[in-house]
Amino acid sequence: MKKPTITIIGSGNVAHTLAFALFEKGVVIKNIAARNLNETNKLAKKTNAIASGIEQADLTSDAIILCVSDDAITQIAKLLKKYEGVMIHTSGSVSVEVLPQKNAAVLYPFISMQKTRKIDLAHADIFIEAGNEKSKKVVATIAKMLSKRIKSITSEQRLSLHLAAVFAQNFVNHQMHIAQLLLEKNGMKFQLLERLIANYFSQLETETPDKLQTGPAVRSDNNVIKRHLDILQHEPELKSIYKLLTKNIQKMHKHD
Repeated sequence: MKKPTITIIGSGNVAHTLAFALFEKGVVIKNIAARNLNETNKLAKKTNAIASGIEQADLTSDAIILCVSDDAITQIAKLLKKYEGVMIHTSGSVSVEVLPQKNAAVLYPFISMQKTRKIDLAHADIFIEAGNEKSKKVVATIAKMLSKRIKSITSEQRLSLHLAAVFAQNFVNHQMHIAQLLLEKNGMKFQLLERLIANYFSQLETETPDKLQTGPAVRSDNNVIKRHLDILQHEPELKSIYKLLTKNIQKMHKHD
């Protein structure tokens, strides 16, 4: 199949990442349409596309890729309901069925994206879903230009995957931020944890997380737990998080 022409709706992290990646593969990006016209103009200029508002989006492209917030997908898809090409959204948690177009699909790059730095999608897993054969053909063609790691997935599976990713990355990163603040409060730098963290992730290459749990919670080392809670006595939210995680670890490892 020839390379489809593309209209991208959005000007945020996902829009930037996909626009640059597809542009580098020689894809014609006809239009970047978004509400933030300043960002839209910048992105369009860099990808030889025409900038516009969403209401003026180019409906002659072979595919429209919605790179917008989850809450906006349904609203924008309905606004463009007369579109007859392949409508694609990029969310990890929204069903393909919210798209009213007869040719609907999902392209979900399973990687964190930031418009402030170039993201290499070549080694990223990209999950796709399609409502019919036409949309499957188009979304698969787009996905294969971005990565060799393409997998089909249902909306239900994708939602579960997204939830798992929130626990595995978003929540873990938040806890690393907490660790950073605790260290800085006591005159130390986050870099002191780098080797510990790197060693943990290297072990994940051969072991599953359930086998790698260590620490005072799994050992039921109550004296250490108490001292940690004493340190957090003036940080009630962190103290609650510590107690909740400790309790959950002990519950999940009670037969170890």
